[in-house]
Amino acid sequence: MDGVIEPKARQWLKRYGFDAVVPPKRVHFCGERNEKARICKKLGITHFIDDRLEVLSYLVGIVPHLFLFCPWAPEDKPFQHLVTEGKVTVVKSWRQL
Repeated sequence: MDGVIEPKARQWLKRYGFDAVVPPKRVHFCGERNEKARICKKLGITHFIDDRLEVLSYLVGIVPHLFLFCPWAPEDKPFQHLVTEGKVTVVKSWRQL
């Protein structure tokens, strides 16, 4: 991951209290979206939340429970079948999740 984005992302996670739930040493960053699949497989991840269907598309068959959180990306249109086929669950709030 870009040396500028990771520190900003970690700062955002801390500001919103994510570090109280997941220790910072357990947060993983990668340079390309498709690299998340390798990390999830290595760690045995069972649940994954993202706001882009493209990212979740790489995880189908690797992570059993995939959640699309507050979707917004228009470039995700080619991946809509993942929702209609039930491979990804759409959630619109943390409470719903």
